[in-house]
Amino acid sequence: MRINRRGFAMLLCAAMLLTLIVSSAYIAHELAHPHDCVGEDCPICETIAQLEQVSKDFGLALLVLFLLGLLNAVQPVLAHTAARRAVASLSLIGWKVRLND
Repeated sequence: MRINRRGFAMLLCAAMLLTLIVSSAYIAHELAHPHDCVGEDCPICETIAQLEQVSKDFGLALLVLFLLGLLNAVQPVLAHTAARRAVASLSLIGWKVRLND
């Protein structure tokens, strides 16, 4: 069976985005409604710390993926512009040839 790489990549990005949204929602909920903290070994405080780390890591990964996608979208336009300049420089005017009789 052939794996569709594009679909798998989109599924992976959606899972990362969903994880980021859910962890941010949990942190916001716990900060809005304070819990009874038992001290240093509080499981809710440990969970919040872990989710903050996940948010930082996934946030950086999503930023990199966004920038790569943006570069991928802009690259054909830049290549087309460079190709037009290359064709223009191959003409007699581009070479600055004087046509005398």
